[in-house]
Amino acid sequence: MKHVKLIGWASMLFLLFLTSCRENNIDPVTTVILPEPVVLVESSVKGQVIDENQNPLASVSISIGDTEVMTDENGFFVIQNENMNKNGTHITANKFGYFFNSKMINPSLGQESFVLFQMLEKTNVGSFNTANGGQFKTSNGDQEASVTFGANSIMYENGTPYSGTVEVSAKWLDPTHDLISARMPGDLIAIDTENELVQLATYGMVVVELEAPNGTPLQIAEGNTATISLPVPAEILNQAPNTIPLWSFDEETGYWVEESSATLDGNMYTGEVSHFSYWNCDAPFPVVEFEASVVLENGNPVVSTLVAIGNDNVGVRYAYTDSEGKVYGKVPKDETLTITVLDQCQTELYSAEIGPYAMAVVLDPIVVTTLEESSITGSLVKCDGSPVTNGYAFIQGPVFDIYLEVDDAGNFDSDILLCAGFDGTFKGFDLDVPLTSGPVSVSIPTNGGAVDVGEIEVCNAITEIVRVIVPDFGYDETYFIYSASDNTPSGEGVILNVQGGGTDSAFLYMQIEVDPLQTGSVQISYFSFMDAENPDIQDQFFFCQGSTGDFACPEFDVITNEGSGGVFEGTVTGDFSVEQNVPGTTHEITVEVNVILE
Repeated sequence: MKHVKLIGWASMLFLLFLTSCRENNIDPVTTVILPEPVVLVESSVKGQVIDENQNPLASVSISIGDTEVMTDENGFFVIQNENMNKNGTHITANKFGYFFNSKMINPSLGQESFVLFQMLEKTNVGSFNTANGGQFKTSNGDQEASVTFGANSIMYENGTPYSGTVEVSAKWLDPTHDLISARMPGDLIAIDTENELVQLATYGMVVVELEAPNGTPLQIAEGNTATISLPVPAEILNQAPNTIPLWSFDEETGYWVEESSATLDGNMYTGEVSHFSYWNCDAPFPVVEFEASVVLENGNPVVSTLVAIGNDNVGVRYAYTDSEGKVYGKVPKDETLTITVLDQCQTELYSAEIGPYAMAVVLDPIVVTTLEESSITGSLVKCDGSPVTNGYAFIQGPVFDIYLEVDDAGNFDSDILLCAGFDGTFKGFDLDVPLTSGPVSVSIPTNGGAVDVGEIEVCNAITEIVRVIVPDFGYDETYFIYSASDNTPSGEGVILNVQGGGTDSAFLYMQIEVDPLQTGSVQISYFSFMDAENPDIQDQFFFCQGSTGDFACPEFDVITNEGSGGVFEGTVTGDFSVEQNVPGTTHEITVEVNVILE
């Protein structure tokens, strides 16, 4: 499956701050004072989450404030008609086994933005004893970053000193990577030491998380620091200043915050940091407000299309146009910039020099003359012929995937800007049950035009179920399976994702360490369950991790295990903690599973 692949016209990255489940309670050294007022507008956002192989990632928790949704099997999510901050709305993405990610958008009243997340798998790079400290390295190709800890420099997140083994997970983020903005948190909008809003051009980032062997989060102890050393890729080394600010990411606000500095020695930036998770070597630039729109010759907006802007000094970044064909935000002040529009096959549709700008600017509409518009129409119906009213159509395009919502009559009718002249694959999804259709071929003419996929029967029932029983709360719900993966070749065992079913707000994630075709008692390595709208347990988050410690998981009794493509059946009854990271109350839960492994 192909997805968006960004073009690096310049080697440095700056954020074009434009629209289109692990908590970190450690505050940055600099107190964050939001530089702009909160202006609420009712708006919507949709997006897709992919992994490092650019495959869709299901069951990722996407949140805006108190609103939470989960990505579906295609990695899609939608948050509709939500009150959002016009001056910057922070969207977070969390999934067990992956580093935290987030994006910042500038929503517009009544419009729909688009975002793309790429989640980075949490990689353990080693462990050390607090009495000794240690150095650990994380690499990407021939580039290698390092983090060094002193002796007796670690604490629990509540400030209590910690002694013992520390597990280190870390990953270096290459600033020249094509998808750097999808994989990094936020959008490189930052607050400097003068509490001024600035744009950043990054020379490299690192994410680090520390845990005790039982999974309890740890941090650098107060009064201590760790040393980070980040490589500067050769293509931007000649632009790298000798000294550069170090910025940490504030996971609550979505802003980068200036805290310290790093010094260049050869091709490595080295500096001291007082806490984790993300740190960033960046050059700051003052900003001005910016707005642009992209339209066809007939005046129709160009929606969800890539716009890039920048230069060799401040770097290049992208945003997706919203449902009006617009991008909003901030760009570097007093800089001559190049703005470029690309289609989904990465073909350049428009490019021009703009600026410099000393104050806010709204560009005249950018008219794209070389892009053909395709009208995609059709309808989704259930087995009895009634319309699918809560679902969508999904098209696997040549570069990234297209998501088309249905109306109350089950119809979809959308003008989309696909690369002309390709054969794609179409599927329909009914989110109420859930059900899916078989794959349907879609051919886009070389000159664009209308494509009618007709009436699609969404009738492939999913018979697998998961039942969750929590006797202390009188909770007993049966869920349709969301996805069940047999990952035994990678050593991960069976991974089970469940969402919806009895209530749309519930989700369950369970990872079981089981060998191919193994039955009998096996260890659950991770488990989480919540139902945010059920009045009996809406404030509960049931959790376990590993086989030892305060949050140890019980064992799962595998009754049937036919491997990939076959039945996986079993049950577990055991005590689960009701709050992640804080030892305390537990409740008995029974989970009954009957699924088909992917």
